[in-house]
Amino acid sequence: MQQTKPNLRKALRAFIAFVIFVVTCPAPAASAASDHCMRAGEPTKPLVNKAETAAAIFLAVEGDFFPTADRIFYPDIDVEDDGARWSVSRGKSPEVNAEGDVAVTHGGGQLALSIAKCDGRISDVWFDK
Repeated sequence: MQQTKPNLRKALRAFIAFVIFVVTCPAPAASAASDHCMRAGEPTKPLVNKAETAAAIFLAVEGDFFPTADRIFYPDIDVEDDGARWSVSRGKSPEVNAEGDVAVTHGGGQLALSIAKCDGRISDVWFDK
């Protein structure tokens, strides 16, 4: 648990630095409408355009909202691109036993959430079952 706190702090610092960078940079020139979001009436680049950024946001929220997450049994952060949103959750990779059978673990009551690419808004917060 002690090692997790510095990792969460690093993820939170990286996210804050990213937001400060985006806020202080001038808006890029407009191109295709599908590549941009509208903020303050101007087309802009999405705030969360990488899976790594969505994972960092998830880790920051998880550390604050759900500090009892089972990071040992569910070590993976799964990020799925849902078009305008990222679906992010904690999970476990499939395992193959000695007989060659694949065991897939789902749920486990771990935190999952949706993050809007455009503005980073978090919605649809749930616990996987």
